[in-house]
Amino acid sequence: MNLAHAQQSFFERSGYLVVRDAVPEQLVDGLNSALDQEFAKPDGRYKSISVDGELSKIYGVAQRPRTAEQVLQLVRSDKIITALRSILGPNIVMLLNRHNHATLNSAGHNVARLHRDVLNRGVVSLIAYLEKAEVK
Repeated sequence: MNLAHAQQSFFERSGYLVVRDAVPEQLVDGLNSALDQEFAKPDGRYKSISVDGELSKIYGVAQRPRTAEQVLQLVRSDKIITALRSILGPNIVMLLNRHNHATLNSAGHNVARLHRDVLNRGVVSLIAYLEKAEVK
């Protein structure tokens, strides 16, 4: 099954597409639990500290023993693969470099982030929100 024409057109005009309920809730819960463990006891590799001293980002989640399997299941979920194939065609590559990361945004701490590559490279990023998010 491919994206509807309206979804494809929206992506081409806007540069993003929201795919709701793309991942089974059980997988989201398992990944959230594993990420909570990573943030509670990081192993020291690939971590980034925010301005206020709190751990806010962990890199390499697709390579970490606690999170690797769930991350791969998330990326391979049917709705996500369908959307990516509709946009990119059949040749999809998951980059396992430092950019596969988890970011923890605390309530009231919202920092706008724009990666420098977004303006000059033909890369499609997959961003999975593991909790319901709302912008006010």
